[in-house]
Amino acid sequence: MLRLSTAHPGKRPSGGIRRVTACVLQYLLAFVVGWAFIAAVGPRAADPESDSFATLPFWESLLKNLDQIPGMLLIIGLPTIVIAVFAGALRRTMEPGSFRALMAALVLLPEWLLLFADHAIYLGVQTVVQLLFAFVIMPVPMFPSLTDVPRTTDHRSLV
Repeated sequence: MLRLSTAHPGKRPSGGIRRVTACVLQYLLAFVVGWAFIAAVGPRAADPESDSFATLPFWESLLKNLDQIPGMLLIIGLPTIVIAVFAGALRRTMEPGSFRALMAALVLLPEWLLLFADHAIYLGVQTVVQLLFAFVIMPVPMFPSLTDVPRTTDHRSLV
């Protein structure tokens, strides 16, 4: 028999908004860390004042590469967050393992533009970030159920 949760009498069931907010903030953190890693160890930016293949010094190149984060967040991060929230809201009967596997496939879709990137590190690191999000970071279930199954046994049935 399903009944409304009585764990906190007098309080409204909450947690959905907190989980979504935590999910978004944790994804943003993972995304920024991934792109900061790319900026630090990835290829140096080309020197715009040079006619040859000269590159900028490390710190200038790092800052120039860090400028890519907001654009990539709009292209890859925002669609990923939308997919995660909608899929989490629509998930009803799937087991967590199956749902995480489906999410891993879905969150890889927004990064298709990175297939055309100059260097493989962009696609590689972003794929690791997306899979880490799908398999580890994303809370499952996204929205806790308003009902719970009582864990007590009915002793009347034993008589």
